[in-house]
Amino acid sequence: MNWTTIQNAIHDWFETATGITAIWADQNAPEPGYPYATLNIISGPIKVGMDELVQSEDLTRAGNVKVTPVAHDATTYTDTINGTAYSYLSGAGATVAEICAGLVAAITAGSQPVTATDHGTYYTVETNEAGETFTLVVDANQTWVNVDLGHEIEFKAAGPRTMTVSCQVMGEGALGYITLAQQALSLPSVLAALLAAGLGVIEAGPITNITAIANARRLSRHSMDVRFALGSEIAEQTGYIQTTEVTSDFGTIDPDLQLDHEIIGD
Repeated sequence: MNWTTIQNAIHDWFETATGITAIWADQNAPEPGYPYATLNIISGPIKVGMDELVQSEDLTRAGNVKVTPVAHDATTYTDTINGTAYSYLSGAGATVAEICAGLVAAITAGSQPVTATDHGTYYTVETNEAGETFTLVVDANQTWVNVDLGHEIEFKAAGPRTMTVSCQVMGEGALGYITLAQQALSLPSVLAALLAAGLGVIEAGPITNITAIANARRLSRHSMDVRFALGSEIAEQTGYIQTTEVTSDFGTIDPDLQLDHEIIGD
């Protein structure tokens, strides 16, 4: 979740709908003049359901890759970086050095956040930002080695959440202002702006009169809780098991034994 984006979207909805100043309750700032509104996340994010949706994908993620082409005449060599393809067509009498130079030039002319370096007999592709990774797919005429191991598989955990925001308006006309904010949550433009920030409106209201006495005078105050739906996702890149070895203490195994079809005990 991008909390800055989420809070800005909620603030923009309330301030635009009412035309009065809205502040977050935990802001370290002087109190605005009346009327004004305060916004406060009073509940959540609350996880919905029991388990997160966990997905894994082999993205060939890396931060530093060494690629070695095999020279073939009149052959198209392609690297796909973050989903964007970069190609070079070899000529007659093609050499590895020619292919490396051609692919490095193609990648360098692109806009991916990587740096390609020609080493003559191979070339490297590295991320421009330490700790960042990119996805790479090379064609069948090239071999690659992931120098920065441990990023080949990406795991994502994602799930829905809910949260409740308390909205209060203080000062003359408080009821009218907070009613405008409530009604604005039915407008397509407002819903679209919230959706762009990853928010959906579940419920708005009811509006409650919490008028109180402040400084020996009656201060009009009205409150409304709005429940939002939002999603959360987190990801990490990990390595993979390249080979495994199985040993047995049962002696020689009958070559005719089909383990996939046997039931233990038969």
